Amino acid sequence: MYVGSDSLQSLVMARRLLLLTREIEKHRKDPTAETKSFKEIMEEDEITLSGGTESTPVAPTPGQATAGPDNLDIKLSDLCKRLDEVRDQIPAEAPSQESVTITQSTSTSLEVDWLGYKPVDGLAVRDRHFAETNLYTFDFIDGSTFKITDKSTGKSTTIWGDPHVDTSDQDGSNNGDFSDLTSSETHTTFSLRDGTKVIFTARDNDVIESVDIIKGDQMVHGTGSADPTFSEQSGLFDIRLRETSSIPQLSQGDVVYAGGDGNDWFDAAHHMVWGMTTGPLAGSTPRSVLQIHYSEQVRQTLSADHINTSI
Repeated sequence: MYVGSDSLQSLVMARRLLLLTREIEKHRKDPTAETKSFKEIMEEDEITLSGGTESTPVAPTPGQATAGPDNLDIKLSDLCKRLDEVRDQIPAEAPSQESVTITQSTSTSLEVDWLGYKPVDGLAVRDRHFAETNLYTFDFIDGSTFKITDKSTGKSTTIWGDPHVDTSDQDGSNNGDFSDLTSSETHTTFSLRDGTKVIFTARDNDVIESVDIIKGDQMVHGTGSADPTFSEQSGLFDIRLRETSSIPQLSQGDVVYAGGDGNDWFDAAHHMVWGMTTGPLAGSTPRSVLQIHYSEQVRQTLSADHINTSI
């Protein structure tokens, strides 16, 4: 009978698996007995099959009886049956799995502010950081940050940096720049709904040098950090009100006009420059305002572990 190379290789592997089975059974009967590894079995069997002198040849001559542990007289059907049994005894390679863990944490915060407004006649300066009219408040937070708030809507516009414009109802802190306006590189005026004008002296690529708030014939002057004379003691608002008739007329430069929801700004042609209309139109100034600030933060952490499981 002709045996192909693939069939011959299968028979050789079956023989070696049978030899390995002997070693396994030997170890089961006596765990202390010395046994051979599968590598050692393969090396010895390779020598035997190649005609080496260390072991008895594997194939007996015709008519020759088999003898010794290395000579096997095996029926093909028994060999296949035994091969299946050996395969069942050999543990399968553990499959690989990905274990994915998602951890989620949620944090919330709630802040409630109550603001009471008293009627203001004209323009009032409360301290070096704060001034107001009946409709607006002005916070000179530091030498480069100035905040305008519409009392009737609670919305605000912050001028900061060199200078940027931040509207409170838009995402992010940079919703525009003074450089968006091109008529003047040194002066920008915010014209408010009650007739108040806030005139900034600030180069388009520099911080606030000064700010002047004018309502009617009253004016308050503020010194910003770009002024060479600025210091913690001399900067921000001058708490003394001035009469506009006693000072030279100021250049207004670029002018933007307050819209109806408190912090949207338009040019003279009624084109929106900064902000967006996100709420009802402003009304009269309330006596008090209750502001609720709610925020929720959700964090998710994703981790993957590579694990092996035995079958």
